[in-house]
Amino acid sequence: MTRLRTHTLPMLLLFLIFVYMYFGITFTGVVALTSLQPLTMGIFLAGALFTGVQYLRGRWKVYNTPFAPMFALWAVAFIISIVANPAYARISMEGLWYMGLFMGTMSIFISALTNKALTRPLIEEAMLLLGFVLLFIGSLQIGLIFTNTGAIPRTANPIGNPNFYAMILLIITMLALHRVLTTHSLFVQLMMGLYTLVALVHLLLSGSRGGQLGFLVALALYIGLRLFTRPQPEAETPFERLSKWLHKRTGLSPKIWIAGIFAMGIVVVLLIVFQRSRLTSGRTPLYVLAVQLFLERPLTGQGLFTFGPHMLARMSTPPNGLLPHPHSVPLAIMAELGLPGLIALGYSILAGVRAIWMSRQALIGKQLAGYDALVAILVGLSLHHLVDSAMLYVALLVLLVVVMVMTPINPIPAPRSRQIAFGISQAILWSVLCIGFLWHSSIYQPYMEILNEVRQQKAAGPVDYPAAMERLSEIMAADPHNIVYHIQYADWAGLLADQSQAKTDIETAIAAYDRLLSIEPGYGVAWANLAALHWQAGDPSSAVEALEQGMVHAPDWRMMAWQYHAYAYNHPIPQFKPIEWKQGLSSIQLVYLRDIESPLLLPQVNESAMVPLDELAARLFLGLMRLPIAVVEQ
Repeated sequence: MTRLRTHTLPMLLLFLIFVYMYFGITFTGVVALTSLQPLTMGIFLAGALFTGVQYLRGRWKVYNTPFAPMFALWAVAFIISIVANPAYARISMEGLWYMGLFMGTMSIFISALTNKALTRPLIEEAMLLLGFVLLFIGSLQIGLIFTNTGAIPRTANPIGNPNFYAMILLIITMLALHRVLTTHSLFVQLMMGLYTLVALVHLLLSGSRGGQLGFLVALALYIGLRLFTRPQPEAETPFERLSKWLHKRTGLSPKIWIAGIFAMGIVVVLLIVFQRSRLTSGRTPLYVLAVQLFLERPLTGQGLFTFGPHMLARMSTPPNGLLPHPHSVPLAIMAELGLPGLIALGYSILAGVRAIWMSRQALIGKQLAGYDALVAILVGLSLHHLVDSAMLYVALLVLLVVVMVMTPINPIPAPRSRQIAFGISQAILWSVLCIGFLWHSSIYQPYMEILNEVRQQKAAGPVDYPAAMERLSEIMAADPHNIVYHIQYADWAGLLADQSQAKTDIETAIAAYDRLLSIEPGYGVAWANLAALHWQAGDPSSAVEALEQGMVHAPDWRMMAWQYHAYAYNHPIPQFKPIEWKQGLSSIQLVYLRDIESPLLLPQVNESAMVPLDELAARLFLGLMRLPIAVVEQ
């Protein structure tokens, strides 16, 4: 009964929270399932309130941990980057809100671990149950896609990103494998063995090179720690026993076996790295851009959560290739936070190494083996983050691994003054988070209502764009620096101009795109749309001028070069099918954490710069036969 109350029930509750957060704080929770946002925030606040009550009632104490100076250094780096880059303060403040949420959540788990309300095995078992749910969903996904298409997809699960899914797979695979190797129950070994096998298949199908490398490093480190750690102070290490056995059986030195295994490991790593060259060639431009951004502002960085907008401006990237990070956490920190961020990162690494050393000295036997599994997972995730970056839900799970590894095994109570400071800081943090959420919700909920109404109108018939734009104007007035609202307003204004062909509507759309481009001049789609609107207004010179400016800001996007050729030389481009940019929606959602309605590329672009293929064929026929158009029309 005691175990039920202290372990099983809390573990099941944590598992349910993990499953809910899978929908509540992943991209669907931020972008699509806005109705869940109040409940999601309510769960976080409930955890914070429970923690606060435990401290106020004297049941919990504040202990010394390495996290307090870490959080302080990161907070300073965030604030410096935001203050030094006021042009990006709006998006940076949104990123800061999530950083605060993660720090607050980490504080809850740190408090629970140091006060023995939660244990590491309890959290691990909740993660394993979550993994069972994800593996079931992923297997169903693979089966359905293979049945319908005959192809095996890159496994992403509803997480939506194979690299994010691979991070979760790394965690649960190592946790399951540890139980296979340490339990004495044959049934548990079989179940965890099957669990591990399925997870490895998913990891292979994810195609995540970073995830696969991270797992191999985690596995190698875990095996190494197990081999060279004494189970008891006076006992031989497993490596010593294995060396004697190998030498007796084969007569070969253990060094030869180790060298052979090491060589095979290098071959496997090289095969993974260079398979399709996805880890190198595809991401090199992102790495170069991150270094360039750092060199421009090394002391402050370019601003928190600004790599995506800078990528849009610097790399002339159409929205379907837009990313919020350079696929590397250290490079993202360099670009966005500069030297203060690198200092915080360096301190965090050193504090982590020291915490691992001290914790390993305090543990023996099975407890040490379990802790070593967590250390191996953290090292594997760290390697993966050299070539990728977790976000939202997955980032939260990764940070929980950090908490389990770095929280002291035998913590020392903090002085009274630090306990008071901790309580005040947590109260301020959660109050600010709550105020920020209420402000965000009061704006974003109505915005999503407008989007949903427009989608319903599109499905039923014509859309009332003037009414939608009027309501969106009120939202823009409340949050004038949010670029997504400007993108959506300009898009609807352009569609209204195409629908009505009225001069006033065309002028309204042109003004909307001018405002949008004054905020984000690197947004190539907007330049293409603005030029098409000028063409629609009967002003080809302004259309050409807009394209000339657009090609300066976004020189790599071919769409505007085609338009320029069509407008400046009156040579429309043959059109096989209408060009749309619906696939750009996910990139906008990823970078700005807002939903948006398609199309991003206005129909006027097709109408003004391109001719249908059948019309082109007719023109060629008329030219060859020298027939007047009237003859064909008759």
